[in-house]
Amino acid sequence: MPENTFVNRQTEVNAIAKHLGGFEVSKLNAVLIQRFCTDIVQKDGAKASTVNQYCSVLRLILDMAVQEKVISGNPMQGFKRLKVDETSKRVLTNEEIKRILGESVLPMGRERMAILIGMFTGLRLMDVMALKWSNIDFQNATLTTIAQKTGRVVALPLSSYLVGELKKYKESVGDAKEHLFYDGEVNHKIAGECSNHFIRVFKKMGLSGVSFHLLRHTNATLITEVVQDVSVASKMLGHTNLNTTMTYVHRDLDDKKETVEKFTKHVLSLKEYELRTIYKTA
Repeated sequence: MPENTFVNRQTEVNAIAKHLGGFEVSKLNAVLIQRFCTDIVQKDGAKASTVNQYCSVLRLILDMAVQEKVISGNPMQGFKRLKVDETSKRVLTNEEIKRILGESVLPMGRERMAILIGMFTGLRLMDVMALKWSNIDFQNATLTTIAQKTGRVVALPLSSYLVGELKKYKESVGDAKEHLFYDGEVNHKIAGECSNHFIRVFKKMGLSGVSFHLLRHTNATLITEVVQDVSVASKMLGHTNLNTTMTYVHRDLDDKKETVEKFTKHVLSLKEYELRTIYKTA
């Protein structure tokens, strides 16, 4: 197994240590592992897909224990993955995007700014909630952060529209705060609470069955439609590891900049008002 496997899965390893760290590996059995799955759902607010990721890492750890002859067999042998709700795979319709972008439906504030970031960058909710102003380079129109799920550096270009919205938001909240939205550590429990909150926000906007994660699916789908290249969407959401030099990152961002502007222009064209004030060259 590559040495960086557990580095890139630090969130999963931390959760496993939190719930099972008090047990010797030789004492782990199917009952304890099932209790672990239940705890991270009930106590940490994790979803089925997250539980499956944790269990995959735990299985790898136990496989290594078998190889090292610490245990004779893997207690997760035959352990079934939880069923993931496939309805979350849909994307927003044009009408739903119009409502989300309409300021009369949701005025500028923390919720609207978070939604705009999710829509135009594809960042996961946990990463959006953890954003600091130091993650945003207004001069170069870039956002750089570490994805909590993978431990990888995420380096994204920001469209001129999103930069403008971020500047307006910063003016409204002031310079005193370090974080854009949430002060403190954003763990899975907090992310779960925020996810439920945004579901309620979308419902108040007249959007049923819409979650924050749907913004990420929509971002990837629309980028693919705009540039007609699945690999581009993958690069926009995937990104670079911690050892990548900033020279490479900046060159990579230059390649993505044109894509993000095309994507943003396409999404904004779904709005019902004139865009010439935003894109004078349109």
